[in-house]
Amino acid sequence: MGVGSTIRPGPADLRQVAWKFTLPRTRAALRKRRRSGLLVWWPVAIVALLLCVGLRGFADDVGFPVHGSEIESGVFGSPTLWLQQHIYSLWPWFFGWACAIVHASWFPVPWLAALLVSWRRPERIGSFFRWWIALHAGALISFALFPLEPPWMAEAGVTRIVAQTLNERMDDVNALAAMPSLHVALPLTIAAWFYRERWTAPASVMLAYGGLVASEVVFSGEHYVIDVVGALAAAGLIYLVASIDARRLFSWIRRLAPAQADSGEGESFEPVRSPQSAFSSVPARRAIAEAAVSQAAGRES
Repeated sequence: MGVGSTIRPGPADLRQVAWKFTLPRTRAALRKRRRSGLLVWWPVAIVALLLCVGLRGFADDVGFPVHGSEIESGVFGSPTLWLQQHIYSLWPWFFGWACAIVHASWFPVPWLAALLVSWRRPERIGSFFRWWIALHAGALISFALFPLEPPWMAEAGVTRIVAQTLNERMDDVNALAAMPSLHVALPLTIAAWFYRERWTAPASVMLAYGGLVASEVVFSGEHYVIDVVGALAAAGLIYLVASIDARRLFSWIRRLAPAQADSGEGESFEPVRSPQSAFSSVPARRAIAEAAVSQAAGRES
């Protein structure tokens, strides 16, 4: 080893450093192969999701035109305004705190689902976090291309119930990041993941929770019904993409290309022979002599 050369830490060294930051019982649990992925996927997911949250604050700076309530009113009318005028006004205190509790529960519930997966099926935590990260990354594109004012901002007479109940100003780094509603899309995506894993009980719970959150965000003025429809489409798209077997697809493409080539080469065509091809087996001198004799006979005649 030369002077001045540096030693780069290998994967074994990085694992030893990671072990030092874990408790003894955690180390014992992670020694099992099926739980070893937890040490990787949890920090990766936290960093990736924090990055998505940071980029979300700049999505409305791309410059695409901002939309208001015209799409919602053209398709569904004004359901938020109607609900607040006819339902919320009957018992503001109860509905206000119910909306606040449901709205705030969205922040810990997905992480509780991740803890459940880590505990019961740790070998599947990578798939779980990939779906979650894919949802946030895909939503960033929609937030940039389709900035949308929420009902409390765009519709006169709509109250932002959660902020009013808590007597606080709810600052958002990007209030126009409404389509799709991540409050609805994330529980639906987690429910779809559970259903795909044939884990029926938590899937049903998350599906019911997603419906509760969808009702709350529309009722409280945070989202339109079209945002909920967009959330359903986003969760469905992730499910469809995850269901595609990439290896089988590429192998099918590889098999298709040679099949097409073979079908093209297999077609045999007989070459069209010219009338002179009958003389192709006659030596050149003999052919010239026969031609001279025929010419002489023609002259004598």
